[in-house]
Amino acid sequence: GFRLKAVAVYLDGPMTGAQFTTLEQPHYSARLDLAGTADRLGVDSLGPVVWDEKTGQPDQEHGIQLALYDLIFDDLPPRVRRRVGVYLRPNGRFKMRVYDDPGDYDRGRRRLADAQERHANDTNEGGELVPDHF
Repeated sequence: GFRLKAVAVYLDGPMTGAQFTTLEQPHYSARLDLAGTADRLGVDSLGPVVWDEKTGQPDQEHGIQLALYDLIFDDLPPRVRRRVGVYLRPNGRFKMRVYDDPGDYDRGRRRLADAQERHANDTNEGGELVPDHF
């Protein structure tokens, strides 16, 4: 479909020469107790980068998602990798957006802490989920 055509176009264009070290490989960070699957990690002419391919419109939430991917793959210090959203279009074209707001990392960590706290409140002392009561 259009996704494959757009991926082929961007890999043959701005991604020429990029070296991918991870392709859609699930990864778990014990330090963060968080798992995720970035579409691509690697190095291009500007240095280390994490890419995520999307079929929708650019959104600030994607910057947070990419920041969390950067934190999960903790082989480099946070904020060393560039974070790039690749927006695939039905016509086979694409648009790339670099997410460079350093606040994305703090927002991601806060959301992660909130989610972990909610999860902790949903379990009993034995670690079993407690059903919701309405």
